[in-house]
Amino acid sequence: MIIKHTPIFSLLLLVVFIAGTKEKRYLKTSALEQNEIVAQLQKIDTIEVNIDSIIDISGEYELIKGRSSMIDSDDYVIYKGAMVIEKLSETDFGFYYANKIKELTPTGHFGIIRNFKNEFHTLRICNEKEVEGYSNENFVKGVYLNNQILIEKKGDLLTFIHYGSNFRSYALYKKKKPEADFYISVLKTLKKNKQFYDKFLLEYKEAVNYDKSKLEIEFVFKRGLWMSKHKHNVVDGILSYTHTYSKPAENEGFVKQDSIFNNALINYKK
Repeated sequence: MIIKHTPIFSLLLLVVFIAGTKEKRYLKTSALEQNEIVAQLQKIDTIEVNIDSIIDISGEYELIKGRSSMIDSDDYVIYKGAMVIEKLSETDFGFYYANKIKELTPTGHFGIIRNFKNEFHTLRICNEKEVEGYSNENFVKGVYLNNQILIEKKGDLLTFIHYGSNFRSYALYKKKKPEADFYISVLKTLKKNKQFYDKFLLEYKEAVNYDKSKLEIEFVFKRGLWMSKHKHNVVDGILSYTHTYSKPAENEGFVKQDSIFNNALINYKK
């Protein structure tokens, strides 16, 4: 990300980026009602997706330009960067990247994003720490939608915008030529983040193939956001848990900057 990287700041930024507020509700039911609920949970949920409208963003990319904007702070420019995006399904993509700011150690990130209703969202995994009454052995993990990543694609060019409550990270990439190599200065960090990504990918595969008799996932539109509602089937009933996140335009000061940066994609000349 295009930020001033100190150990404390990086930790705070990570918390801002992945944190989301949650709403949970515990509903007690009778034995008969539980049986009916289990039967409903066993039905396979489907999301209507127009596959033809989903752009394929997979590939190996090298950075053209990038920077980070923070509230009440200077911008920081990235001058080297590399990113790899893998297609995992018709809607899901995995990514890992490394960036270099002058005189600072390269940094990177990894994750999985989903195209949901033509918007790209980072995917998080619900774990046993978020739900009371479960042990590690019997908890059923599931994915949920988190903050968007604002992505635009034009030919071999790609804009990739992260956001948090107080920052925007902008990057304009182009697909790397097959015979070209990534910058040596970011290659070590890129490989390290691939290791983290591979580990997370195993958790993701487990979470998307969850036991539908023990977990139901619904997507609800609330407060202008598509949220993931998890319904965990437990001994005493159903534990309902809704995951929320921040709107990309929550801070209007960044909206103009988003537009300006995306114009760089439109007006870029090789």
